[in-house]
Amino acid sequence: MNVRVAATAALALGLLGCSAGPQDAAPVPPPTLRPAGEVGLQGRLVQYRRDAARRYLQVKATATGQPLQVLDVALRPTGFAPLGPTPVQADLQPGGPVDLPAPYGEVRCEQDAGGVSTALVTVRVAGGPPQTVELELPDEGLVPRLHTAQCAEAEVRRQVDIALVDGWHPAGRALRATLRLQRREGQADVRVTELGDNTLFSLRTSQQRGPAPSPVVALAPGSEVAEVPFLVEATRCDPHALAESKRTTAFRVFVSVDGAGPLLLVVEPDAAGKATLVQFATDSCRGRG
Repeated sequence: MNVRVAATAALALGLLGCSAGPQDAAPVPPPTLRPAGEVGLQGRLVQYRRDAARRYLQVKATATGQPLQVLDVALRPTGFAPLGPTPVQADLQPGGPVDLPAPYGEVRCEQDAGGVSTALVTVRVAGGPPQTVELELPDEGLVPRLHTAQCAEAEVRRQVDIALVDGWHPAGRALRATLRLQRREGQADVRVTELGDNTLFSLRTSQQRGPAPSPVVALAPGSEVAEVPFLVEATRCDPHALAESKRTTAFRVFVSVDGAGPLLLVVEPDAAGKATLVQFATDSCRGRG
């Protein structure tokens, strides 16, 4: 009996030893990053107006030696969460800059944005194997400005919910909706000082005749909700504007908190509201034809 127990124990230990082997193996080291200069790549960060609402930056990249094929880009802007690689599939010729679009992560307000932004760029040189290089990205203060603005926006949205509500009802040649400020916490004086137009639509308060009122709507200390009705009008019917209509359902509003300088925020309707807006633009332009 003791012999059988001993044999069973020995077998179990043997199996454990076999299963432990791979766990004890040395981990595979990450690929070595090469400085971008060694493969002839340089770049800088820019942001175009069209990229702001969808949280994209552009790496304006240039090959400085031989042609390069760029496979993907992973941005590492200081003060923002890093994201994984974004496929780009771009060919770079020496001296010819190419914009490589890539999203950037959520702002990290507890971090300083004064460091050096970088990107991990996977490139292929003259048909060789892919290699990942680390590219430093001067930005002329772009990332610190984004960091400051988005942290300020996060603070406003922590205190107040700003939303487009109450459906989208026809009102002659316009649509009627409501801009609502709903307090979340605190007692700040929050004011929408201006409604901003976009590529396809213009906004005005339904009572507006002549200059826009200032503020458009105010949430005073002690108040929980403030609303203002407004009208949306389609102002452009050219093919370019209509082609962009599905991306122009975001509206800009300028918000002041406790008298501070206005901050630009973007607000959007829900999915049903977006569909109504796009259809409204199509119908309005058809009616003008």
